[in-house]
Amino acid sequence: MNSILFLAFCLAGLYFLFSAGRMINNPLVKKQKYFATGPQIFLIFSVITGFFRLGDWSATRLSIWIGYLLVGTMVTKGKIKFTPVLVLYAIYISYLLLSLFILSPDKFFGIRVIAKYLFPLCVLIFAAKVANSEFVIYSGIKYVLAIAVFIQITFFFWFNWMGLFWVRATLGDHLVVMSVISLALFYVTSKKKYLYLTLFFCTFSVVATIRTGLLGITGSFTIFFLFKYKWKAMPVVALVVAAAVLVVLYVPAVREKMFRKQMTADEIIENRDNLTLKDIDTNGRQAMWDWSMDNFYKKNKIFGTGVGNLQMVFYSGKHPFNPLRVVHNDFVQILCDTGLIGLILFLLTGLSLIIHSFIIYNDKRNNEMIKLCAIVAGSSLVGILITSYTDNSVNYSFATYFYPYAFFGMALSLVQKYGR
Repeated sequence: MNSILFLAFCLAGLYFLFSAGRMINNPLVKKQKYFATGPQIFLIFSVITGFFRLGDWSATRLSIWIGYLLVGTMVTKGKIKFTPVLVLYAIYISYLLLSLFILSPDKFFGIRVIAKYLFPLCVLIFAAKVANSEFVIYSGIKYVLAIAVFIQITFFFWFNWMGLFWVRATLGDHLVVMSVISLALFYVTSKKKYLYLTLFFCTFSVVATIRTGLLGITGSFTIFFLFKYKWKAMPVVALVVAAAVLVVLYVPAVREKMFRKQMTADEIIENRDNLTLKDIDTNGRQAMWDWSMDNFYKKNKIFGTGVGNLQMVFYSGKHPFNPLRVVHNDFVQILCDTGLIGLILFLLTGLSLIIHSFIIYNDKRNNEMIKLCAIVAGSSLVGILITSYTDNSVNYSFATYFYPYAFFGMALSLVQKYGR
């Protein structure tokens, strides 16, 4: 089934990208249609299929989509509004290429890793050129939220359709973005259904005890309210953090998974001054991180040991943590592969997107759709960066990093359209 769907997705993407466009349903007004170009339909298709893993075809699909995005960007007319994000991202990719040719001991794995970091940049540039229609953006949002609801319901019953979708932990990270999108829609439309949808997306990480998802949602909502209310948001931020703490303390499954020693909520509160990071249960990840840092990062702290090197080691099984194939920490992998320079460039790129999103959101000249795209981009990226601390979110960037950079590109496209 995955092979058939992979072929169908690739053919559909190719058809949409180079089609002349068509009339599609207006997501805002029933029985009304609007014209969308081929590249715009391709963008909608990409947005709504981000959580489809397609089994063992995921890496191949990512490579093909990068090709589609690059070709689509070249053949599509229009200019891209300047942003420091593009400059910093270009510098980061250039640094990865230098690491590949100079330090990487395995070029194949180096290229694999670079492709995962290159993909969000390609998405940003493509969206910045083609997403100049509010209707297109609303269509993508409408369908991706509907698909996210369906996927969450199926995962509540532990049903993954033979690897059709990404795994449960990835869904927790993916729903960080979906919860931010639905929360933004609630503030734009004032429709309570989007608030209920936000709460629904938040329940998955609680019920499934996905700690990375809980942390990501907490971080995203914190930045979301800071975007919206600035320092007046502190009481709301306090409530968000308090809610996260209450979940950890009083949801037994989450509490038991969080700490090494089994304790009641009262015991945790009583001993809070004595708790340290060593009391947090990392499921053995801390040992992996320490081993990786000792054997790779400390050998060359500035430049690392070459992009793709750590992934090559974990895929080869030449480590004491078999059968694991990933280190479950993007920052550790970046430090081991490309050193402090790589981590600094990666974080500066993300920080520049967050700052520029904040600027766009608070520009009073911009309409509600531009602000929606900006707040989704900035706040969801914070959440995904948080998940990267205990997971390899870059490995499934189609379901995670794809969305903040896509929405940032959409914001740039609309800003360009209205001559800002």
